[in-house]
Amino acid sequence: MSLFVRHVTFDCAEPRRLAAFWRQATGGDIGEDWDEFVTLRTPGLGVEHLAFGRVGEAKAGKNRVHLDFAADDRAAEVTRLQRLGAAVLAEHEGPGLAWTVLADPEGNEFCVAERGPTRQQEADAVVRRAPGHRRHGSLSEPLTGRQVRRAPAARP
Repeated sequence: MSLFVRHVTFDCAEPRRLAAFWRQATGGDIGEDWDEFVTLRTPGLGVEHLAFGRVGEAKAGKNRVHLDFAADDRAAEVTRLQRLGAAVLAEHEGPGLAWTVLADPEGNEFCVAERGPTRQQEADAVVRRAPGHRRHGSLSEPLTGRQVRRAPAARP
């Protein structure tokens, strides 16, 4: 597959103003600025750019797509984002996950969750606590009891 995400684009009334908010929120750098369309370089987010394009109509209804962020200290991050101009819309909690829904200055929703272990890390921790779990080198197969071994390295 040759597809990759180049931009996540926000429709907005004021591209420069919204790019400035997201620059402060993410630590990105302004890339291109054509007045009607502004890009923000955000390599640390796993996407090349956030982009902001001017549209004539105001946002109506809930976003169909939104960004989900994770933070080591969700409460502190939400407070920081509010100081930048974000508004808290809702707080949610589910099994093993809590998150805050916010809106940027033009009403685009995004979420901030508490950074926690990944699902794989949680699953590994459960397996390590399971009765009868045995480690075999650096790999294990606790559910079947089969030993998993690495192939010996080829010798020259």
